[in-house]
Amino acid sequence: PKLIAARSRSDAFAVNIATASSQHVLERAWRALSQRHAKLLAGLDPAVKRVVRESGVVLRLDAGPLTSQSAAAAICVELRLRGQYCEPVDW
Repeated sequence: PKLIAARSRSDAFAVNIATASSQHVLERAWRALSQRHAKLLAGLDPAVKRVVRESGVVLRLDAGPLTSQSAAAAICVELRLRGQYCEPVDW
């Protein structure tokens, strides 16, 4: 699937599952992660968000939208148990 530019919505949540310096890397990551964790990520859309940090600009791969922060947190608990980085974030 093609990644879309992330939009910020205060009423929706997502899970941040990867960061990279290029969209191409995140597209490959999404394909791999959405297959490896198909049941957890089913029905979620990938989105790329540009984040400015002290060390520079990075791209963040989020999956969402989710209707609650607790839903995002629950997915992250399961992903972390499988050794996957995950943080709940705003969509």
